[in-house]
Amino acid sequence: MSEQPTLEINALSAGYGRFDVVRDVALSVGKGEAVALLGPNGAGKTTVLRAIMGLVKQRRGLIRIGGTDVSALPTHRIARGLAAIAPEGRRLFLDQSVEDNLLLGALHLRHDKARTQTLLASVYDLFPVLK
Repeated sequence: MSEQPTLEINALSAGYGRFDVVRDVALSVGKGEAVALLGPNGAGKTTVLRAIMGLVKQRRGLIRIGGTDVSALPTHRIARGLAAIAPEGRRLFLDQSVEDNLLLGALHLRHDKARTQTLLASVYDLFPVLK
């Protein structure tokens, strides 16, 4: 039996106001895989990412992260250990190491070093190339 995907999106439709920006998006990302979401400006790349994080209400579809259905979860619950968005292009942290950047995502756990190390180890387990 194959491993369950780290991220699974099925039949996702989401948008702003009355308009769908993306329709019927399907995506599956396995453990250790890197996937690029490509397209021209306005194609809906950011809308898909925002829907994953609960920042844009999805109209239809299913989003699972690590097997957990996050379709109806509020953003703060998704960000608390399931997923995060780190927009590229602003080049804010050029001099930081990969680990320093990862630790920024665990800043809310700064007083729980054991949990931080556990989460860091799980990221390295999912993406060994980051070590």
